[in-house]
Amino acid sequence: MPFNEAKAVQAIAWLLNKAGGRLDKWQLIKMLYLAERTYLRKHGALITGDRFVSMQYGPVVSSTYDLIKASGARVSEWSRWLNPVSEHAISLRADLSVDREAMQKLCDAEIAELDAIFEEFGHMSGKELVDFTHDNCHEWLDPKGSSVPITTTEVLEAQGVTRSVARAIAESVREDNALQRFMAAL
Repeated sequence: MPFNEAKAVQAIAWLLNKAGGRLDKWQLIKMLYLAERTYLRKHGALITGDRFVSMQYGPVVSSTYDLIKASGARVSEWSRWLNPVSEHAISLRADLSVDREAMQKLCDAEIAELDAIFEEFGHMSGKELVDFTHDNCHEWLDPKGSSVPITTTEVLEAQGVTRSVARAIAESVREDNALQRFMAAL
């Protein structure tokens, strides 16, 4: 599936709600990366269809990172759920309630993965999560001040998936992306 901004915004809103409505930008970015990474290994698919990249502060989901940097300026779904990024933090709009029924773009398995990631990492600061991903996400390579793509195969292999299975899953993800783009063009 190509990157789905509406799903990304709902995933952000879900994690923010779990945190009481506000998170440091890096806490959120790292938990979203870890959720996509783990979901890919477990389900052979991506939650939002995002791309992985290595950056100075560790691996990130690229389009979601760009969306957060821009405070969703081009996405109407952002203003429905979230306030603009302020002082390196992201917060939910105070006038709404986030529940499972409202998360219509996310399936139960995606919500469950976001819940599991929050349970495991929600207590960590942004700095702690940056350090964690540097030390534990072996697909990350220091890009020396730039950004370097991380392939789906590399993400899977870093989690112990064999090369042949990782390649098959990566090909399935590519085929799904092509089908989604074709269907959207109709």
